[in-house]
Amino acid sequence: MCADLSPRLRELPERPEAVPVSAWHGFFADPDGFAGHLARAAVALTGAQARDWLTAHRAKYPAGIPGTTAYVAHAELRHRFLFTGPVRASGALTAADAVTEWSELAWWQAMLALHVAAVFGADPTDPARVRDLLALWRVRGEPPPAGDFPAPDEARLRELTPRLAVSLGRLTGRRGSRQTEFVPDPTCGTLRQFDARTLMPLANRAVKHFRAIV
Repeated sequence: MCADLSPRLRELPERPEAVPVSAWHGFFADPDGFAGHLARAAVALTGAQARDWLTAHRAKYPAGIPGTTAYVAHAELRHRFLFTGPVRASGALTAADAVTEWSELAWWQAMLALHVAAVFGADPTDPARVRDLLALWRVRGEPPPAGDFPAPDEARLRELTPRLAVSLGRLTGRRGSRQTEFVPDPTCGTLRQFDARTLMPLANRAVKHFRAIV
């Protein structure tokens, strides 16, 4: 039975290890700009990793073409995403589970996009990549200003978790754009397998985007 596979479902979201504290606090202090806070943190903390990955890859495969190399990055990051950390199963996903899981998924999507940027010659550490990430997530407008946000208290977590669950689901491609309120996901199986499927569409958009602008 699905319930036998499921861990205890969260009532309040927990910050995934991958998502930095500054971005996590920004989610709840500025929920309208959560994608911008995540994108800024991803560029600052993982842009150099993307650049270094490309340097190492080119040392091994100097004749590799950008289009192929971009999908090598996708394959490697997908593998790491699936096999890093615990395998999580779900019976009925709560809003708190969704915020925890899908904020981490968004972080991995950002890392993948920055790897693709590096492959096509766009500096993944450049703050201009923040706007590129928002464009790839189909988020309109400018990124919000950076700030040192306080940790949310329990009341704030309970207030904003359902809203952020919907927003993160749409951002990552785990929920349809026409869904207006959070409904528990009835799927049974490892969340990472479902989440990993979103990486290929993101990779395709990133290849098209960076090929056009560089």
